[in-house]
Amino acid sequence: MNSNLQEREGLGRLVSTLEEIATQLQRLSESRTERDSPYMDPTEAARYLSLEDPEGKGRKLIMELGRQGKIPRSKVGKLVRYHKGDLDDWMRKGGTQ
Repeated sequence: MNSNLQEREGLGRLVSTLEEIATQLQRLSESRTERDSPYMDPTEAARYLSLEDPEGKGRKLIMELGRQGKIPRSKVGKLVRYHKGDLDDWMRKGGTQ
């Protein structure tokens, strides 16, 4: 009976440790910034170009400009990515003019 209790306590500590590790991994993942990779998703690109807003209109605008070929983008399968250098060049040339 006592060993059963010890096993449950040990499992409880293990679960607690695993939850703590998962929380730390999530924080690391969330702290990722554009500087980690020159490629950005639409939300990151909108943020980079100062178009981010709570309603997500900046993200939608970036995606629409990309679909229209007015902003440089790359597609890998279904993923759309925007390269920081390409966006910098695009802005230097006047953006969507």
